Amino acid sequence: MNGRRFLPAWGLILSLMPALTSAQTALDKVQSLDLVFALKPMKVYYSRGYEEVALPLASRYGRTDDYFRSAFGVNRTFSLAVLDSADWSKVSSLPYGLPFVSGPPFVVCMPATPDHQLGRLIDKALEADSGIPRDSIPQRVRRFTSFIGFHELGHIYAKELNLPTPNKWTYEFAATYLAYAYLATFYPSDNKEWLSTGIKMADSIHPVHTSLKDFEQFYVRVGVANYAWYQVIFLKMVDDVFGNYGTGFTDQWRQLSFPQETGQYHLEQMNELYSGFYTWAIKYKLINATH
Repeated sequence: MNGRRFLPAWGLILSLMPALTSAQTALDKVQSLDLVFALKPMKVYYSRGYEEVALPLASRYGRTDDYFRSAFGVNRTFSLAVLDSADWSKVSSLPYGLPFVSGPPFVVCMPATPDHQLGRLIDKALEADSGIPRDSIPQRVRRFTSFIGFHELGHIYAKELNLPTPNKWTYEFAATYLAYAYLATFYPSDNKEWLSTGIKMADSIHPVHTSLKDFEQFYVRVGVANYAWYQVIFLKMVDDVFGNYGTGFTDQWRQLSFPQETGQYHLEQMNELYSGFYTWAIKYKLINATH
């Protein structure tokens, strides 16, 4: 595998598949396709006919490196690929529309259309809200999917920042926290939409699994809807913590020392930084209220 792997996150919510099994990287595969290529506003490859989707995404993603360099002192170069379903299938065996980052060299792959598995889940939740115009839903699906792309990038920067993530839920929480920090700086209204749309989606889901124990044990195997529910619950806590501490929370987080084993899934340590973690975990039945 030569050290290359897909970073597990929102984009891999159904995948138990291996990463690339050949020496060819995802970026190699992207570059081998008959795609349009642009260097501005960042290095972006896109399926023909989707310039109006790809270039705005590139504009929003292209500012991340400057932000993380100035705000956190870390940087990581990556490319963007915006692919239709036909081109997607030539790059990855992952279901179409589930954003992912692969590397190094890093490339974030995003769907060019809203017609995909995650999109249908979002579409169903938004359609149930009579206050949302039906013709606006495809664009809202695209925007929500783009937020997941920022989460994917958050995994890269969390690693560069050396945030300790001893288990799966802190790993996912860290990626969302950094994505949220970036959007709060440049696109603050997007965080509100990310959260509001996510809540609508979570409210439409009846999760079989709610505990951190199950999340650690099953992870992506809980299925698309249940995994989406977990991610929204993490996002809600990110919104709470960021509203109180902003980016300064990561400075404290970097100083934490996590024991190898804990029955509370390291909530004790996170609760030392912000006392709301236990309340949050009990409210959403992530842990038993008797703990």
